[in-house]
Amino acid sequence: MTSTTSLQSFPLRIGEVGTYTDAYHSDGGCSGNPGPAGYAFVHSNMHETRREGGVTRSFFPKLIIARPIGVATNNVAELSGALHALRHAEQHDHRRVLIVTDSQYVQLGIQYWIKDWRQYGWRTSRGKPVKNAELWQQLEAAAARIPDLRWEWTKGHADNDLNEEADRAAFTTSREQREFQTDFSDRQPIIMSVRTGW
Repeated sequence: MTSTTSLQSFPLRIGEVGTYTDAYHSDGGCSGNPGPAGYAFVHSNMHETRREGGVTRSFFPKLIIARPIGVATNNVAELSGALHALRHAEQHDHRRVLIVTDSQYVQLGIQYWIKDWRQYGWRTSRGKPVKNAELWQQLEAAAARIPDLRWEWTKGHADNDLNEEADRAAFTTSREQREFQTDFSDRQPIIMSVRTGW
């Protein structure tokens, strides 16, 4: 599967194939907000080739991992998806990583807002405690351990196949908890699909 992006972000000559990146499409969701929640991520190998008019990305999906997290807000579920994608990357020594999220809360938070939160003692510009501060701190620490990390926002439910895969997997975990009226947060992560990689 391929997509075309702006030339400006990629220092590649025309026709050059960049070194592969480990891409993670992460998502989280809940049934009710707050409500039974879960996260998921799709791990892929990604190659980028610069051509006239843009950079073509080719994704080679490898696996989907999902996990229920009990009752939580949607933002907690989204943060959890990104955090566990980074932990998976670190565990497998992936050094060049792209995290794709449909949550502007996650993308803007980790790239922009977190600097001010940290500077002001994990308080907002209005002096209120930052919500989910512990998760944000864990996310920042995990991100710092990846040598070459990029973040990217994608619009949800907009024909991004890998984002849709992550969304369905996350929703499945939240739906099962709701239907069985059981907290499955003590479960180990579930490998929901394994596909052929390189």
